[in-house]
Amino acid sequence: MMKEYPMLLIRRMMSASLLFLLSACLPNSEALAVGEVAKIAVDDPQPLLPDLFPWASESQGFLHDWVVEGDLLRFTTAFANGGAGHLELRGGDILPNGNQQVHQRIFYDDGTFQDRLAGEFTYHAGHGHIHFDGYAVYALRKYLPGGGIGDLVATGGKISFCLIDITKYRSNAGSSRYNSCGQIQGVTAGWSDVYTRSLPDQWINISLVPDGQYWLEVTVDPDNLLLESDSTNNTSRILVEINRGGPTGGGDRWEANNSFAQATNFGRTSEFQEVGLSIHTETDEDYFRVIADEHGDFDVHVNFTHELGNLDLFVYDAEQNLIESSTGLADNEEIHFHGHEGEAYYLVIRGVDGATNGYELDVHGPGHLITIISKSTDVPVAIPDGVGSNSPGAWATSFLMGPEVQLTDMNLIFERLDHTWLGDLEIELTSPQGTTAKILTSQWQSGGGLLNSQDNFLNTRMDDQAAINLSQGGEPYTGWYRINHQNTGSNPLSVFNGENAEGVWRVRIRDWFSADTGTLHGWCLMFTGENLNPGDRFEPNNAHPQAVDLGILGVATLDNVSIHNGRDRDFYRFIAGVGGPAQVEIMFPHADGNLDMIVYDSALMEVGRADSQTDNEFLEFIAQAEELYYIEVFGVQEARNAYSIHVDVAPQIGETGTLSGITDQWTTVLLDGSFVDPVILAGPPTHNERQPGLVEIRNVQSDQFEIRIANWERRGRARVGEVVDYLVVEAGRHLLPDGQTLEAGIETAVDHLPRFVPIESVERRPLVFTQLQSEGRQNPATSRIIKVSGDGFQILVQEAEVSRGLAAPKTLHWVVVSPSASDSSHFKFWSGLGQVSSNPTTLNFGENLTEMPRVFAGVQSLNQVDTVTVRATDVKSSKITVYLEEEQTFDKETVHGKENVAWFATRGRKIFASND
Repeated sequence: MMKEYPMLLIRRMMSASLLFLLSACLPNSEALAVGEVAKIAVDDPQPLLPDLFPWASESQGFLHDWVVEGDLLRFTTAFANGGAGHLELRGGDILPNGNQQVHQRIFYDDGTFQDRLAGEFTYHAGHGHIHFDGYAVYALRKYLPGGGIGDLVATGGKISFCLIDITKYRSNAGSSRYNSCGQIQGVTAGWSDVYTRSLPDQWINISLVPDGQYWLEVTVDPDNLLLESDSTNNTSRILVEINRGGPTGGGDRWEANNSFAQATNFGRTSEFQEVGLSIHTETDEDYFRVIADEHGDFDVHVNFTHELGNLDLFVYDAEQNLIESSTGLADNEEIHFHGHEGEAYYLVIRGVDGATNGYELDVHGPGHLITIISKSTDVPVAIPDGVGSNSPGAWATSFLMGPEVQLTDMNLIFERLDHTWLGDLEIELTSPQGTTAKILTSQWQSGGGLLNSQDNFLNTRMDDQAAINLSQGGEPYTGWYRINHQNTGSNPLSVFNGENAEGVWRVRIRDWFSADTGTLHGWCLMFTGENLNPGDRFEPNNAHPQAVDLGILGVATLDNVSIHNGRDRDFYRFIAGVGGPAQVEIMFPHADGNLDMIVYDSALMEVGRADSQTDNEFLEFIAQAEELYYIEVFGVQEARNAYSIHVDVAPQIGETGTLSGITDQWTTVLLDGSFVDPVILAGPPTHNERQPGLVEIRNVQSDQFEIRIANWERRGRARVGEVVDYLVVEAGRHLLPDGQTLEAGIETAVDHLPRFVPIESVERRPLVFTQLQSEGRQNPATSRIIKVSGDGFQILVQEAEVSRGLAAPKTLHWVVVSPSASDSSHFKFWSGLGQVSSNPTTLNFGENLTEMPRVFAGVQSLNQVDTVTVRATDVKSSKITVYLEEEQTFDKETVHGKENVAWFATRGRKIFASND
């Protein structure tokens, strides 16, 4: 329940500054400002604050799992919450700049909470969802003699495409609360959020950093936007040694692309993403050229951290006329413009006032062509010397994997090939289908070649559409060149057009003359074509942070998913709703490709694996209640196959929820699950509207129902919105995991005459809760319960007194629970019986639930015959205040004597039966 302020805040912050007190009293002001801590009296409820810090763990690879890939230093990070409270962020109002306000929810030890402004969410196109701005900053600093910390030498962008629980920081941490990238994100107390080095943004551009020792530094919440118990531990560092074995490059891999004439040419395409780009000097500008595949809209995003250097984005047409510009003063720039089929456009990124920075470029345009760059991983490869004049040496061979793309264009890029006499070399490229293109012939072969005594290739891009021939360039041939020679033919790379690029590509190089040797340090292929297999609907889910969230289980089945290429891996995550035997099965035909499966726990430790050589894989293990588990599915030896996955922890028998703003207009409630014979129970409504009323339901289906607040007079006027809890449970008797029972059923044609409803015999007198279902144009009515025993209870229907008639037969939903507490994992409940009259009465749960519960209450006696219902005036984590409300249609007399009122308070969204 929200804190009442400003008065409560004033009481809590008696020693805070006058300025803060005044700001707290302003209308619509936040309870706590960004970065501000309230002074709280010792006897007041205390805040449970998070404590965020970068978790450096050598054993788990957090921060220590780093690698240099080209000009990128990639690393794995984990952000742990070691505090007593959860970090919870909630989306708020949309701002004029298109971003969204973010509120941090502060929890107190009495179960209440406050929200405070904490920054902004931004939609991140490269990740496909919102992320929290300014969450972390990466840096590389000089290592000084004696271990000192020196100046910055390179920086990277922030990382937070989603704040979720990935693995436990404390082994005794409670259950995970945050599992999605939506409007509520966070890190549970004792958990951590992990980002592996293969994910977007997990890098620092080191193109201008010489080899040597440096401090790799990670800082969380650098702007102090979040309220924490300790902000002195927000930075962690480890020592890294960069050794690339050679001089550093000058900027990213597309340099020099500093003009329209030098623009990086992506050709005719619809989609591409490039990471690790940089404006690396005060005068650097980056130009990219793209041709629209169809008529339609382009979305261009440049993602960077503004505080590390401001960048601007511009779009020009083929005649170099400016079309659009994006010159904001915040993180990221984006432009949307309309493209015309076959026309060229230039995308230009510039630093503002000499600023430098790293960035990502993300382009989505009209059409169906995608551009993907695949890089070799088996380099360096030595190029043996020739054995004499016109006597070639052995072939030097390197391989890479191509994507499942039907090619319309392909470029060959030699990132670095060292050789002191390029004219000695013969180079050929072979596709997975066996097609071979001659790239270069040696000057010593019959017919000669394009080159002679020149040295080295460095970022040499061979493109059939390039403006100049390779023979017209100069060493080290950095830039774009076509290949045109009598021994290779013109446009030799076009021989691959129309082929499926998936599979192993091979480049072979041999030397035709002695005295010069060389090494192939790196090469890649730039594929453009139709994406033949983008994967299933859950892609990308190739790592733990991208795992598909199956929620709290329960039972779940997913069909039509796939390992769609040899490098694909599918991750899923779920929380066990109950403890006990759990089964995970993937179903597929082994003959079409062998798949294996691994299950991990919340510490990312392997629980078990299934790796047979038959159809399907099955794994059984003992699940711990409320534990988070991951499932990884992958192809054996790069196999691919379609499959279904089935997870069975325990049957889900029900769910609960809270509805706000319920009026006299029917509202449809969509359920998370689907039920065969659902029983609906509504809790007592709040009393925002002082006019007497009651809750009605109708149109109950397997996955939804309708609800409203009905006026006894049925005048149909608008009502102030009320808050109502609801419970849905499958009809029948259910054994909960802790041994308690819950029974539910539906009675039809119930009227004003008492009817006995039998239940399965229980030792103690149970608590009974009911809800009438509206049918047609019947008058509003409520039910009364009498003569409750261990074998059953009697029910009857009461209409408004003004009706002066007998109640029409109605359908009644009922739920029976025991008068005690139940500790059944995610569905915990506390129940009891109290005496309530028309005066507000507080019912204590006997335990602080640490979070706002869902509460249900109903009259379970007929001490007075006047028609009466239960209304709620206040709900806390340990109690509820209710009163009996008469309907007042015949007279205005409202005094009602004491009745027995049954109540139960629940914590948890889903209800599971025992799987024993």
